[in-house]
Amino acid sequence: MSIQNSHTPKITLPENTAEELGKKVVTLEHNFLESGLFSDEKLAILIENYPRDCYLLTTMTEQGSEQVGQSAKQQWFQGDINNLSGQEVLEAIRKGRFWLQIRRMDLHAPEYQDLVNNGLQQVGQMNPAMKNTKHSPSLLISSPGARVLYHVDMGLNVLWHMRGQKRVWLYEAGNEAQFSEQDLEGIVLGETEEDMPYDPEWDKDAQSIILQPGQALTWPFLSPHRVDNLDEMNVSIASDFLNGHVRKRLRVAYANGIMRRKLGRTPRSSKSVDGLVGLAKSVAGVVAKKSKLHPVKSPDRMLSFRLDPENIGEIIKIPEQEQTKITQL
Repeated sequence: MSIQNSHTPKITLPENTAEELGKKVVTLEHNFLESGLFSDEKLAILIENYPRDCYLLTTMTEQGSEQVGQSAKQQWFQGDINNLSGQEVLEAIRKGRFWLQIRRMDLHAPEYQDLVNNGLQQVGQMNPAMKNTKHSPSLLISSPGARVLYHVDMGLNVLWHMRGQKRVWLYEAGNEAQFSEQDLEGIVLGETEEDMPYDPEWDKDAQSIILQPGQALTWPFLSPHRVDNLDEMNVSIASDFLNGHVRKRLRVAYANGIMRRKLGRTPRSSKSVDGLVGLAKSVAGVVAKKSKLHPVKSPDRMLSFRLDPENIGEIIKIPEQEQTKITQL
């Protein structure tokens, strides 16, 4: 199944899988590469001109040094490109272990934003459940061997892949042992981040998919996942988005979290958001959030390293007492 327009990208969906979008893991195909926007030259120009408050540069633990339990919280480190040229940043990414996330493309990279807008519009036409009310795509440029730690997105997601290969590990949504209702409440209340404690034993039952250039991947809402890049620099776009069901689910989780923390009550599950109870909790969640009964705080991101201009691919560590907060738009 495919939708094609002379002015839009082409998105292709395997036969008889439209109804599975948002419910199961589905691999699509796209032709974003034909736009010419993902060459080294175009990416270098984009990086050089991008504002500091709209990108994040991180480094992480090496593959093989698995983290278990609360140690998973200590694996991301935030950095700065340190006025390197776009080509030097790309070379550093190839040689090092970095993940560059270019955000707010709606403000600063409309040509990339338009690609995603068109792609998501086509996916929404394939299945109305995938129509979005709000989305926030990010361009991701990452090193060979770089990784994304075990985490859960607070929205639906389509991961559009352009260059390199990455292995995506997907875990069962709704498995309380791996991601519980209280974990969800903690995230929507701003008590914890989306990165979660992880046990390598869970890989035995996970789906493992190697994503190729020209493919896109989508999975059910609240499916924990992690990513390992293979042996090339990777370029992708992650498009997180919300629809009516997702918004209601998060509002109910917020209301349940307030009940548990402020009233000392054990709420019913937030998995079912239909009916009068779901509606009442959804409304209560909106009211509680607007009243700032439990203010949601964004986590502080501290600048802990800069790219080394003398040794491309290496970093200059910043002493803890000299680290500053990274401001993001």
